[in-house]
Amino acid sequence: MYRSLIIDDEKPVQIAISRLGRFAYYGIEPPRYAVNGKDGLAAMREFHPDIVFVDMSMPVMDGCAFLEKAHEEFPDSQYIVVSGYDDFSYAQHALRNGACDYLLKPVDEESLNCAIEKAVKAIDPDAVFGISDTSAKTDHITPDEIVTIIKDYIESNYCTNIRISMFA
Repeated sequence: MYRSLIIDDEKPVQIAISRLGRFAYYGIEPPRYAVNGKDGLAAMREFHPDIVFVDMSMPVMDGCAFLEKAHEEFPDSQYIVVSGYDDFSYAQHALRNGACDYLLKPVDEESLNCAIEKAVKAIDPDAVFGISDTSAKTDHITPDEIVTIIKDYIESNYCTNIRISMFA
């Protein structure tokens, strides 16, 4: 099985990626998490993920700095950027530093799974999908879970500038 890592400082985004991604279908273990690039590098050194989802705007170490260091140290990992920034310079920087795809937030299920499939195919062009797909479509997030996630996020980040569009 492949290993994955989600690096994003927004818990709702981490949950969305882990719930929308068909990890079991693509033969990927449930993802691990980090909240910034520095923690992400430490996690990569610990368990060597095959696929890394990374945000561009994070505290401590942003996605640009992370991709430069991570791609140099782990050139065989596949990097999928999931960002709220549609600025061409971010996308260009990401692609120059090993990103195989660049998705915009809020991420949708189809785009996310296309990016995951692309990453797996880059790792193993002969990969076959769906052999052990017992939970790929059964663990969707419920409306009650969404409300709880949003409430928890607001309670933890009430001092920051929170936009309604983040929760769309």
